[in-house]
Amino acid sequence: MDQIQRSFAAIKRGKPIEAEDDNDRKIKRLHFLMGVKKELVKKLAEYDKAVIKKIPKAKRSLAESVLGGSIDFVDIYFLDNAKAASKSVARVIKKYNWQATGFMISDELFITNQHAIKKKEVASDYMIEFNYELGINKKPKDSTTFKLDPDKFFLSSHQNDLDYTIVAVGEKDMGPDNLSSFGFCPLSDADDKHTKGEWVNIIQHPLGRLKQIVLRENRLAARSDKVLHYFTDTLGGSSGSPVFNDQFEPIGLHHYGGPSEEAFTPEGEPGPTNVNEGIRISVIIKDVVDRKENELDENQRDIIKKALNIPYRGPSLVQSNE
Repeated sequence: MDQIQRSFAAIKRGKPIEAEDDNDRKIKRLHFLMGVKKELVKKLAEYDKAVIKKIPKAKRSLAESVLGGSIDFVDIYFLDNAKAASKSVARVIKKYNWQATGFMISDELFITNQHAIKKKEVASDYMIEFNYELGINKKPKDSTTFKLDPDKFFLSSHQNDLDYTIVAVGEKDMGPDNLSSFGFCPLSDADDKHTKGEWVNIIQHPLGRLKQIVLRENRLAARSDKVLHYFTDTLGGSSGSPVFNDQFEPIGLHHYGGPSEEAFTPEGEPGPTNVNEGIRISVIIKDVVDRKENELDENQRDIIKKALNIPYRGPSLVQSNE
């Protein structure tokens, strides 16, 4: 059996949560999703369908999806979360030519790949463009571009390491909207954000084109301490895109259309090779925390501390509407 088949053996059996080999992570993830007692969650993880009747109606369709009974169905608020998350995603441009994708992680910080914006000295040559997308009438929206302000905040990790750049957003260059209208998707190092076998969703600017989203048929196939491997569609220009779970919480920072690091399937075997790769958000957070005292000044430490202590995990624009 080839590696893809091994990675998806549980899914093909119609039991997607069995793709996760870390039982503690599985229980934590289900507990977070369902919001019920862990005793019930453990039974749910064992495919005790009678447990579904004890789960609140608002979570029942999600429970059925987790069990594999209706995996093509999602609650309609999925679209609200997707739209709110999408607002925070922008195209990275240089002299109005596309470079990559990225997204807001706080009301003033933006993240993309280091191989897109390599160092502080050149970051001010780049801008980020929001709303570069089609509207409901299939006509391009009026986009808004902002300059970057690396003097206010800049921290990066080389592309051969964690391949991220976090930079402050500066003044508006052109366009109708204020930065606050695009919101942000905060970063979290919680260990209940994903399990192997779950769906991932990527919002991106492939080849610098108008914003697009890849939904469904995208499974998290393998994981290491550093990276996630997933089956989905990306192209050049997708670098720096957020990899979301179904709650549109960032779980990874997409950086390559193929594996550069070894990750492992649910059976503990080396992962497949025809996959996309993203850096785990939890690893990026750890790196930032480890470096901030020695590499950032007091103001910069305050900026990143604020960004890493957002009291919620989903898109900010959803929170503001609740």
